[in-house]
Amino acid sequence: AAAGAAVGAAPPAETNGGSGSAAMLLGALSVHSMLETMALAVARSKTAAGLLAGSIALHQPAESLALVVALLRAGLRGPRLVRLLALFTCMGPAGALIGLGLQNKFGAVFGGALDGALIALTAGTFVYVGATEVIPEEFEDGASSRAKVLALVAGVVSILGLARAAELLERRAG
Repeated sequence: AAAGAAVGAAPPAETNGGSGSAAMLLGALSVHSMLETMALAVARSKTAAGLLAGSIALHQPAESLALVVALLRAGLRGPRLVRLLALFTCMGPAGALIGLGLQNKFGAVFGGALDGALIALTAGTFVYVGATEVIPEEFEDGASSRAKVLALVAGVVSILGLARAAELLERRAG
């Protein structure tokens, strides 16, 4: 009910030109979503697929929420907002289908390089979105609170820790 009220609510008064940023975020997250599910479809092992699926499951809710907030701030409401969110939702399954097609057509030729390239592209789009859209948005008011800075540092440290744990798990499974 609350989500329905937010979708149909009047645009906030401060929407002034945020639609370009929202469109950029929608595009970047859509590409990221396609790439991550393409990588999932071509994963070389069950362990790699499990780690990637877990990663997707952990960040997808926050990613989707950031997109909804950006679209709402840009003044999008009603059927147009729903259409854009539906389009974004379709990117994951489309990426998986494309990934399966790539694996079927080129998997024997490229082997693990296909998986590695897709993982690298996925990580790059994630870093790009965070560095150019999410972080600047949070710090744009100029009043960087200590809590925001600590949360950013804690996020970076936790990702480094998770990357190390994933490396150790892959070595053990290996």
